[in-house]
Amino acid sequence: MSYRAGRARAYSALVVAVLAAGCATPRPAKLDPAAPVASRHVEAQRQIAVAAPEDHAVRQAAYGEASPPLPARPVPLESSAEFGTLSAADPLDLAVYVHEVLTRNRSLQAMTSAWRAAAEKYPQAVALDDPMFTAMTAPSSWSSDDVNAAYLLGGSQKIPWWGKRSLRGQVARAEANAASMDVADARLALTQAAHLAYFDYYLVHRQLELTEANLRSLDEFQVTARRQYEANLVMQQDVLQAEVELAEGERRRIELERMRRTSIARLNTLVHRPPDTPVPPPPSSLVVEGTPAPPELLRQVAQQQRPDLASMRAK
Repeated sequence: MSYRAGRARAYSALVVAVLAAGCATPRPAKLDPAAPVASRHVEAQRQIAVAAPEDHAVRQAAYGEASPPLPARPVPLESSAEFGTLSAADPLDLAVYVHEVLTRNRSLQAMTSAWRAAAEKYPQAVALDDPMFTAMTAPSSWSSDDVNAAYLLGGSQKIPWWGKRSLRGQVARAEANAASMDVADARLALTQAAHLAYFDYYLVHRQLELTEANLRSLDEFQVTARRQYEANLVMQQDVLQAEVELAEGERRRIELERMRRTSIARLNTLVHRPPDTPVPPPPSSLVVEGTPAPPELLRQVAQQQRPDLASMRAK
């Protein structure tokens, strides 16, 4: 019996060793500090995509000191009420609005969850198949006085050919990279849409202010022209021209008011609110800092960092 127990312990040790070797997941290597910033950023994004979302040590190893956080888990729309609590007297801040658009968009939340799911496939892809255990016995031998008790214990483990696990891991890694870049591309498109809606809202407000000022001036001009016509100082043509200009200004004001309601509906739609929900007014002026970079530099940066190109490369 001691010999049989020793064989059983040997089988158990062999199975544990095989399972430990099969379940080990490679860790990403630390990035080269001498590499360009853009390439380091792209490589870090790829390594983070296949790391466990909660594994901060892996992300620190990929990014070093500047480790950006992974996207947060999707949160309910009602939990982000920063945009809705702004008072009507405060101007609508562009940064707050863009943040709310990215937080409340359900499609982006679904894509983020798909990315997190794809990132979890890498350990499964490189792991070995489940081991198989076998146990057989001869029931009559246990109560027999003529033969010894007979039983058989066995175990098997399917080990793929050399290199197959690595290839499966590369496929899972590429799928996770593509999912992460799809999320970044969606965030970029949402940010662009939020900026365009915000700037249209700002522009129509400024045009309405200018039109209101012009209407006040035209109204004064009409009153003056009518008084001078009654005093026989000008011809009736001046009075009629003032009325035409005033009517044209009123038509322009109605058109701008329609554009203002449309821009408010666009702002509300991006944050998943009813289109007629009141929106705080825009600031009185926008501050533009810095100057655009040369087109050659912008083209080079776009080729290196655009998420849609990176997603296509991964696919």
